[in-house]
Amino acid sequence: MSSEVNLRAVTSPANYLDSSVSTARAALGKISEFWRPASRHRFQPKLASSRCKRSNRFKSATARIKESPFYASTRSSEAPHGYFEGRHIIGSCNKIQGGVYIGVIPHEAVVIDEKHGTLADIYHSFVMKFVAPGGARETLEEKIFFRIVQFTKYKLPLNEEKVRQLAFKSRIGPDRKTALDFYIKEQAGAARHQVLLAGYLLQR
Repeated sequence: MSSEVNLRAVTSPANYLDSSVSTARAALGKISEFWRPASRHRFQPKLASSRCKRSNRFKSATARIKESPFYASTRSSEAPHGYFEGRHIIGSCNKIQGGVYIGVIPHEAVVIDEKHGTLADIYHSFVMKFVAPGGARETLEEKIFFRIVQFTKYKLPLNEEKVRQLAFKSRIGPDRKTALDFYIKEQAGAARHQVLLAGYLLQR
């Protein structure tokens, strides 16, 4: 049975990045390095290939999780880093939507899935901010990226102490799947949560 935490399950308190403030700032400032523009309006992840680079931290994270009975290896383009509890592990070479983020430090395993409801609502509210009074939309990717960073900070404020409190009160153990929606609802995130939200919006 999946141990995934989402907004429906938790209704009351009961290359990748660490959760420091400096890392959050650096990550949000450089996240575009992981994405390439596919058109005037969209960003897409770089496709998996033999040249797909992985940071030392990401290699350590995947090496750690390979010891878990919930890990499954694969060579598919959808999940070049394998699966964890049935979800593809998020890296710089595949989709964020539907995946799970695993850290080198065993905190919660963050799930990004529109089916939980909040992410789709956030995306649509973000898109509406690009509609000018005359009905035109901003198309410059530089402007879109800047607005995504600002929007992410507004929707998911950096509050690592509250994240730790939530983990304790909601009994979120190491590598327990937990929806990003949960942290958005609680208005508290660490660097990893902010980067995942920004990446989701860029890719979407």
